[in-house]
Amino acid sequence: MVAGVAMLLSAAGSSASTTHPASVRRPHAVEVELLDRGRAPREALRLAVPVGTVQHLEMTQRTVASSRGQGAQRNTTTLEATQTLVEVDAGGNLHLRYAIDDLSVSGADEEAVQAAVAELRNLSAELVVSPRNEIVSSDVDLSGVTDPLVAEVLTQLTSQLEQLSQPFPGPPVGVGARWRTTTSLSVYNIDVRVDTTYTLRSHDGNTVELAIRLDQRAARQRAEIPGAPADAQATGRVRGRGVGRQTVDLALPVAVEASVTARATVSFQALLAGNLRSVALDLTQRFDQTAR
Repeated sequence: MVAGVAMLLSAAGSSASTTHPASVRRPHAVEVELLDRGRAPREALRLAVPVGTVQHLEMTQRTVASSRGQGAQRNTTTLEATQTLVEVDAGGNLHLRYAIDDLSVSGADEEAVQAAVAELRNLSAELVVSPRNEIVSSDVDLSGVTDPLVAEVLTQLTSQLEQLSQPFPGPPVGVGARWRTTTSLSVYNIDVRVDTTYTLRSHDGNTVELAIRLDQRAARQRAEIPGAPADAQATGRVRGRGVGRQTVDLALPVAVEASVTARATVSFQALLAGNLRSVALDLTQRFDQTAR
């Protein structure tokens, strides 16, 4: 997506260097609205995970972006990580620590990827999750990462993982229950509203099966596009929908399996030397996660 926009804008001037913060800390405010309690029997969905639990995660993001007059751009990024539950505090919150194990990026130079992996091993990432699976806070320290593209990949994949952390409703629920969460996601400084509806398909012991539907939208606003000329005044808007599924083990902090496919139209405009340039990108993304 960024490559296509930057290509369009770079025709009018030199590219600006991309920067990234040394650390990304996100306070999380998630609204949870219970739409249907489902049928009896009903039970409160809560995480109960022993300290010291370790999960090995593999996250893959496949992206296809196309715009009028240009061919489709395809990219696959896979990140492998190890997650450890280091503490359960007095409020029952789970404190998780991440270590990056491997990274692969389609079409990238293997030597460059291995250099990126070496940087990623210096990454420090922590996540605090409530018993209702709400993300209380996340802290990603990028001070050991010097490659801005690596930082961007990490930020996007971390955001995807956070989006897949589904908060459970407060009251007990049964099969057929539906609830909706509302969050915001920053994409190149565009504030995107994300409404996600979950349906409880089954609940057997600790195993919970969920169906997912999501709606993403953002009115036109200021955008920051890596690779665009320094004097570009860019704006963007987003409209998209998606579907997916998740399998959750209540004795583990992260879903053991998840898959979400989303399609969106991202419209950018940039004012360069008094000339308005526009591009509309059709974007399809599939995010798959497994944990063992």
